Amino acid sequence: MIVMREYKICTASDKGKVRELNEDYYLTVRLGGVDVILVAVADGVGGLMAGEVASKMALTTFSTVLLQKVVNHYKGMKIFDDSESLDINDDLTIQRAVKEAIDEANQSVRRTIRNSGTTLTAALILGRLGVGYVINVGDSRAYLVSQGEIHQVTRDHSVPWRDFEEELKKMDWKDVDLEKFSEWKRKYLTSHPSAHVIMNVVGYFGEVGYFDIYRLNLYKGDRLLLATDGLTDMVNDYEILKAMMKESCNDAVKELINKANEKGGEDNITVAVLEVS
Repeated sequence: MIVMREYKICTASDKGKVRELNEDYYLTVRLGGVDVILVAVADGVGGLMAGEVASKMALTTFSTVLLQKVVNHYKGMKIFDDSESLDINDDLTIQRAVKEAIDEANQSVRRTIRNSGTTLTAALILGRLGVGYVINVGDSRAYLVSQGEIHQVTRDHSVPWRDFEEELKKMDWKDVDLEKFSEWKRKYLTSHPSAHVIMNVVGYFGEVGYFDIYRLNLYKGDRLLLATDGLTDMVNDYEILKAMMKESCNDAVKELINKANEKGGEDNITVAVLEVS
């Protein structure tokens, strides 16, 4: 039996307190009410050319290609009726569609601005089924907040994150305090000698070396957050969790933006929250 869900999307982008230009971009698309939803954020890579063009172009191309392929494949099929589940063939279909959409976005950026690049983090939601696919290239992030807990869904495609994962293997997890761990994690990544050295982006390297895709089951009360590093460099996971517990997702978004600016606002800040009810 299908449990009907409703989805609310709250978004905001702010240039922060240091940058003159906002090179982030976000978009949201709904098809058929709750049948298919796409939420995505992108962060034009600092130090390269026209990041604001790269981020917008990448998301526009990615969303157009992905949604066209998904809808064409499933038109008249189970994600638009009362089917209860997806199988491995559906996962492979989504994965192939995502790869083609990322490749098209990559080529679109390169044809227009050769020395440019952008991160890309997106959530494709098959609404009636409560299934989400989180897609990631670069170091923007997705978090799932569920039952009072926060989980970072994505991994950063960066040099600091590679070293951070090695540090995690050494940790004793018996009595880890989330508040202290979250701040240690934030400081480790932002103070790393190679902070913000990204190993994978859309556009710059000629082709996208790889992408991550994660399948999630979404339940009533869950919130999915997509954010650029203008948020996560300033605000740790514990502080993000507290803000995400606000009654309204609009209030959560405002709190996250304000918190990042209060802590320095050193980069553009973009957040998108998808709420399941």
